[in-house]
Amino acid sequence: MESTDPGRAVIEDLVRAALPDLVDARADGTPTIDLGTDDPAARHVAAFLVFALGVVTLLAAAIAYAAPGPLTLGLLLVLAAATGVAGRTWRQRAATVVTATGSRLAIERHGSRYVFDLASPRSAVDVVGTPGEPGWRVLFYRRGMAPYQLDGARVDTAAFMRVLTEHRPEVHYRPQ
Repeated sequence: MESTDPGRAVIEDLVRAALPDLVDARADGTPTIDLGTDDPAARHVAAFLVFALGVVTLLAAAIAYAAPGPLTLGLLLVLAAATGVAGRTWRQRAATVVTATGSRLAIERHGSRYVFDLASPRSAVDVVGTPGEPGWRVLFYRRGMAPYQLDGARVDTAAFMRVLTEHRPEVHYRPQ
């Protein structure tokens, strides 16, 4: 026997808002589709590689300090630059969770949550490049802000394009 208590509906909505990971559908039964989540194992491996590169850079710094010369200083500079680039790349590839519930696309990254309504014609969306190709990305335009950009590294391209074209068959394709 289902209760028609409005208080229960409010509590269910609060639970959905507070614990979105435990709820796999909206109140109307619309399923949530996971369009792409960065692989945590790959992030752990990348973190280990950045750490190992940092350790090697510190060893090179100790060697360069003990025997300064053009070769040791050059090696230290190359390792320091490589460590910086690897660390920056690892931070930029922070875990991103992209889900679609009905026509709502939710993107969670760096503790921020962005929600775009794919069914709204007021939400401008551009697809740049060919899906699945290098350089492919989708731009979601926001009023007064830079467009939010999704690329193939953050989403499953085929699943994402299926959801996008379901709600926006007139999506604008732009060459790279």
